[in-house]
Parts: sequence; C-alpha cells; structure tokens
Amino acid sequence: MSQLPTPQPPSFACGACRFLRRKCTGQCNFAPYFPAQFIHRFYDVHRSFATNNVARLFSEISPSLRQQAVDSLVFEAESRVDDPVHACLPQMRQLLQDLGQLQTPSMSHRTLNMGYSNWMLL
Repeated sequence: MSQLPTPQPPSFACGACRFLRRKCTGQCNFAPYFPAQFIHRFYDVHRSFATNNVARLFSEISPSLRQQAVDSLVFEAESRVDDPVHACLPQMRQLLQDLGQLQTPSMSHRTLNMGYSNWMLL
C-alpha cells in the first residue's frame, strides 16, 4: 500500500520573503506592502534599491508614510526597468509640462476676472 503524500499548507509568505526564500513571520515589515501575488514589484525594488536599504527606509519613517514610500519606490523601480538610463525623468518632465500648461490659462483667467471686477468698481 502506498501512502498518499500529505498536502502541504499553502504558503502565506509575502512577496519579499518568497523572493528572499525566507520564512515570513508575523513581524515582517514587508508583508503589508508586498503581498505574494505582487512578487514582481518586490523584485524590481530589490534590484534597484536593495532590500537592506528598503528596510532601513522603513525603520526611519513613520508607519503612516510607508505605503506612500513603497508606491514611490515601486514607481521608480519599474521606471528604471523600463528605461535604465533616464528612469522616471520623462514622466516627471511630462507632468511639469502639463502643470505649466494648466497654470497658464488659469493665470490669464484670473487676470481677466481681476480686470472685470476692477471695471465694475469704476
């Protein structure tokens, strides 16, 4: 009689611990920000910034800011994967150009409104 192998419980390790091949504990700093289904996000961040630097960043900032930091790190890391030379510089330039275009009409609109209100006072 052959015995059937006992099924192994599913692994609930976070993406960081899976990538680093270590046991994920309840005190894992990476678990809330790098779930197992997004292991590629941690891989990009690890490749760009190294795990020890990300862990140091987590220890230096408050827990309320960590999600924003992770989002920024992931954005920068994915940009570096797409464009190793310029990274996210093209996106930043585009955002600054869009901001400049949005501010120009608003400034002229404000000037027109000020002229109209000054005319009404006369």
